[in-house]
Amino acid sequence: MNRLELNKLIKEELVKILNEDSREDLKKYGINELKNGLTIDILKKKYPWILKATIKDATLGEDENGLVWGVNGIWISGTWKDGTWKDGEWRNGTWEDGTWKNGSWKKGTFKGGVWEAGYWYDGTFDGGTWEVGTWKKGTFKSGEWEDKKNPKPTE
Repeated sequence: MNRLELNKLIKEELVKILNEDSREDLKKYGINELKNGLTIDILKKKYPWILKATIKDATLGEDENGLVWGVNGIWISGTWKDGTWKDGEWRNGTWEDGTWKNGSWKKGTFKGGVWEAGYWYDGTFDGGTWEVGTWKKGTFKSGEWEDKKNPKPTE
Protein backbone atom coordinates (compact mmCIF):
# COMPACT_ATOMS: atom_id res chain seq x y z
CA MET A 1 0.00 0.00 0.00
CA ASN A 2 1.44 3.36 -0.97
CA ARG A 3 1.26 6.55 1.06
CA LEU A 4 -1.69 8.00 -0.92
CA GLU A 5 -3.77 4.83 -0.42
CA LEU A 6 -2.90 4.80 3.28
CA ASN A 7 -3.94 8.45 3.71
CA LYS A 8 -7.23 7.74 1.94
CA LEU A 9 -7.91 4.74 4.18
CA ILE A 10 -7.11 6.72 7.33
CA LYS A 11 -9.42 9.52 6.20
CA GLU A 12 -12.28 7.08 5.49
CA GLU A 13 -11.86 5.43 8.91
CA LEU A 14 -11.74 8.81 10.65
CA VAL A 15 -14.99 9.86 8.97
CA LYS A 16 -16.63 6.61 10.15
CA ILE A 17 -15.47 7.19 13.72
CA LEU A 18 -16.70 10.80 13.72
CA ASN A 19 -20.05 9.75 12.31
CA GLU A 20 -20.43 7.07 14.98
CA ASP A 21 -19.73 9.64 17.69
CA SER A 22 -22.30 11.95 16.13
CA ARG A 23 -24.94 9.19 16.08
CA GLU A 24 -24.27 8.48 19.75
CA ASP A 25 -24.60 12.19 20.58
CA LEU A 26 -27.86 12.33 18.65
CA LYS A 27 -29.25 9.27 20.46
CA LYS A 28 -28.26 10.77 23.82
CA TYR A 29 -30.52 13.76 23.09
CA GLY A 30 -33.37 11.73 21.57
CA ILE A 31 -32.61 12.92 18.04
CA ASN A 32 -32.87 10.58 15.08
CA GLU A 33 -31.57 12.96 12.40
CA LEU A 34 -30.36 16.54 11.87
CA LYS A 35 -31.07 18.27 8.53
CA ASN A 36 -30.34 21.53 6.73
CA GLY A 37 -26.81 21.77 8.11
CA LEU A 38 -27.99 21.70 11.73
CA THR A 39 -25.43 20.28 14.19
CA ILE A 40 -25.32 19.56 17.90
CA ASP A 41 -23.04 22.61 18.29
CA ILE A 42 -25.62 24.86 16.60
CA LEU A 43 -28.34 23.41 18.83
CA LYS A 44 -26.22 24.14 21.91
CA LYS A 45 -25.67 27.75 20.84
CA LYS A 46 -29.03 28.72 19.33
CA TYR A 47 -31.57 26.26 20.73
CA PRO A 48 -30.25 24.89 24.04
CA TRP A 49 -33.81 24.35 25.27
CA ILE A 50 -34.32 21.48 22.80
CA LEU A 51 -31.41 19.60 24.38
CA LYS A 52 -32.99 19.99 27.85
CA ALA A 53 -36.31 18.51 26.69
CA THR A 54 -37.09 14.80 26.77
CA ILE A 55 -37.69 13.75 23.16
CA LYS A 56 -37.54 10.56 21.12
CA ASP A 57 -36.80 9.85 17.44
CA ALA A 58 -36.85 13.55 16.49
CA THR A 59 -35.84 14.82 13.06
CA LEU A 60 -34.72 18.43 13.43
CA GLY A 61 -33.77 21.05 10.90
CA GLU A 62 -33.46 24.79 10.59
CA ASP A 63 -34.98 27.35 8.23
CA GLU A 64 -35.24 31.14 8.08
CA ASN A 65 -37.76 31.06 10.96
CA GLY A 66 -35.59 28.97 13.28
CA LEU A 67 -35.79 25.41 14.51
CA VAL A 68 -37.97 22.92 12.60
CA TRP A 69 -39.36 19.71 14.09
CA GLY A 70 -39.83 17.37 11.13
CA VAL A 71 -42.30 14.58 10.66
CA ASN A 72 -42.63 11.92 13.34
CA GLY A 73 -40.79 12.03 16.63
CA ILE A 74 -42.20 12.26 20.14
CA TRP A 75 -42.01 15.22 22.53
CA ILE A 76 -42.22 13.65 25.99
CA SER A 77 -41.66 16.69 28.21
CA GLY A 78 -39.95 20.07 28.39
CA THR A 79 -40.49 23.59 27.06
CA TRP A 80 -40.67 24.43 23.35
CA LYS A 81 -39.49 28.03 22.95
CA ASP A 82 -40.05 28.85 19.26
CA GLY A 83 -39.91 27.39 15.76
CA THR A 84 -42.01 25.24 13.46
CA TRP A 85 -43.56 21.88 14.35
CA LYS A 86 -44.37 19.99 11.14
CA ASP A 87 -45.76 16.77 12.58
CA GLY A 88 -45.30 14.33 15.43
CA GLU A 89 -46.66 13.47 18.86
CA TRP A 90 -46.66 15.88 21.81
CA ARG A 91 -47.16 14.01 25.08
CA ASN A 92 -46.63 16.75 27.66
CA GLY A 93 -44.83 20.01 28.29
CA THR A 94 -45.13 23.72 27.58
CA TRP A 95 -45.31 25.34 24.15
CA GLU A 96 -44.27 28.99 24.40
CA ASP A 97 -44.26 30.19 20.78
CA GLY A 98 -43.99 29.09 17.16
CA THR A 99 -46.11 27.47 14.47
CA TRP A 100 -47.78 24.10 14.98
CA LYS A 101 -48.52 22.77 11.49
CA ASN A 102 -49.83 19.28 12.31
CA GLY A 103 -49.58 16.42 14.78
CA SER A 104 -51.16 15.02 17.94
CA TRP A 105 -51.25 16.98 21.19
CA LYS A 106 -51.89 14.65 24.16
CA LYS A 107 -51.36 16.93 27.17
CA GLY A 108 -49.58 20.11 28.24
CA THR A 109 -49.96 23.88 27.89
CA PHE A 110 -49.94 25.87 24.65
CA LYS A 111 -49.09 29.46 25.62
CA GLY A 112 -48.54 31.25 22.31
CA GLY A 113 -48.01 30.97 18.59
CA VAL A 114 -50.23 29.60 15.86
CA TRP A 115 -51.99 26.22 15.75
CA GLU A 116 -52.57 25.56 12.03
CA ALA A 117 -53.90 21.98 12.16
CA GLY A 118 -53.74 18.74 14.11
CA TYR A 119 -55.45 16.74 16.84
CA TRP A 120 -55.87 18.15 20.36
CA TYR A 121 -56.63 15.33 22.79
CA ASP A 122 -56.20 17.15 26.12
CA GLY A 123 -54.35 19.99 27.77
CA THR A 124 -54.67 23.75 28.16
CA PHE A 125 -54.70 26.25 25.30
CA ASP A 126 -53.68 29.47 27.06
CA GLY A 127 -52.75 31.95 24.33
CA GLY A 128 -52.02 32.12 20.65
CA THR A 129 -54.22 31.52 17.64
CA TRP A 130 -56.18 28.36 16.82
CA GLU A 131 -56.79 28.25 13.06
CA VAL A 132 -58.20 24.76 12.50
CA GLY A 133 -57.95 21.27 13.94
CA THR A 134 -59.76 18.53 15.80
CA TRP A 135 -60.45 19.36 19.46
CA LYS A 136 -61.30 16.27 21.56
CA LYS A 137 -61.11 17.66 25.10
CA GLY A 138 -59.15 20.07 27.24
CA THR A 139 -59.36 23.67 28.40
CA PHE A 140 -59.42 26.65 26.05
CA LYS A 141 -58.37 29.28 28.59
CA SER A 142 -57.42 32.15 26.26
CA GLY A 143 -56.39 33.00 22.72
CA GLU A 144 -57.97 33.63 19.34
CA TRP A 145 -60.30 30.98 17.89
CA GLU A 146 -60.42 31.31 14.09
CA ASP A 147 -61.75 27.83 13.27
CA LYS A 148 -64.88 28.30 11.15
CA LYS A 149 -65.60 24.54 10.95
CA ASN A 150 -65.65 23.82 14.68
CA PRO A 151 -67.14 25.71 17.63
CA LYS A 152 -64.83 27.12 20.29
CA PRO A 153 -64.59 24.68 23.21
CA THR A 154 -66.36 25.58 26.43
CA GLU A 155 -65.50 24.38 29.88
